[in-house]
Amino acid sequence: MISVAQAHESIQAHLNPPQPGESVSFQAAAGRVLAQDIVATMPQPRFTNSAMDGFAVRSADTATASNEQAVPLRVTGVVSAGDGGELAIKPGECAQVMTGAALPQGADAVVKVEDTAGFGADTIHIESPIDVGHFVRQRGEEVMQGQLLVPAGTRVTAGEIGMLATYGYAQVEVAPRPTVALLVTGNELVEPGVPLAQGQVYNSNLHVLARLAAQVGAEVVHTRTIGDDPAALQVFLNEALEACQVVVTSAGVSMGQADHVRAALDASGNPLFETYAILTCSDLENCLPEFVEDPDPVLRNARAVNRAAGEAGFDMLDAPVSGGVTGAGAARSPSWSAAARRPSPVARRSSRPWARRSSTPARRATARRRRSATT
Repeated sequence: MISVAQAHESIQAHLNPPQPGESVSFQAAAGRVLAQDIVATMPQPRFTNSAMDGFAVRSADTATASNEQAVPLRVTGVVSAGDGGELAIKPGECAQVMTGAALPQGADAVVKVEDTAGFGADTIHIESPIDVGHFVRQRGEEVMQGQLLVPAGTRVTAGEIGMLATYGYAQVEVAPRPTVALLVTGNELVEPGVPLAQGQVYNSNLHVLARLAAQVGAEVVHTRTIGDDPAALQVFLNEALEACQVVVTSAGVSMGQADHVRAALDASGNPLFETYAILTCSDLENCLPEFVEDPDPVLRNARAVNRAAGEAGFDMLDAPVSGGVTGAGAARSPSWSAAARRPSPVARRSSRPWARRSSTPARRATARRRRSATT
């Protein structure tokens, strides 16, 4: 048995280098992994503009302004967002200017409309000096042209979509999506919506794993639910290993007589490792061992049947695998990263190792007796 960190190292060492990227529209890049750096194609702001609705002025004109002797400035025009910025003001003049509008030529400050008599007058009166740059956003003060915005290997979210649009990226290079096959096994599995017979349970793992695979940018090309049939398992696994880069299986890897996945995987190649040390259930029940098998170049991940264990195991190993294939690295999902930082209910009650390992009613009863004996 090896640690999760050792499992990561072993997997990363056997991953093939990321394949060349493909060009897609920036809208279609959502959820994909960037294969190129995104740099600023222009400064931000692209031009000097007003940060407020108000009046663009020459600060020098206001140097002598006071409550006792206000400085009058004649309004010569209006500049709105989207205007070309051809308007210029001379000494003793000002112009109405809206938020985001280019500053008129000659102006170097803005007086917000609330500090004047308002729009509509031909002349405004300034009663205090205005500093250069007051309520002005200078060209390039936020981002300089050529500055790195988003590095290659980043998964594209809504924020990156907005960044691509802001800087005019109509097309962007993204890594190809890793192809994934999902297999869940068990005679007891029934699809949601079908009435359950005695001994049956609904098939949740297949749908959870498919959603998780999509979240990390993978393309699920094969899904199958197969009963405890060794021959059918072997046929599907052989086909999936030929067609896909990653094969994820659920159940059939324990010691039961109907657990055939381990043997089918063994027949398909030599595993890198079989077990790794982790408890994945917050209540420490149904914590079944998971194992990963990986014949280069196809990665196979077989896991226990418990849904929480399967989801956490996907985050621990399958997501890093997909990240390695695309070049995104081993990013963790926020939900499981947060859950991993929270101690389990049992762990909060006691720091004794035997208490933390209580995963059955009998073991919990033993733990309670031991706690009583020590108090």
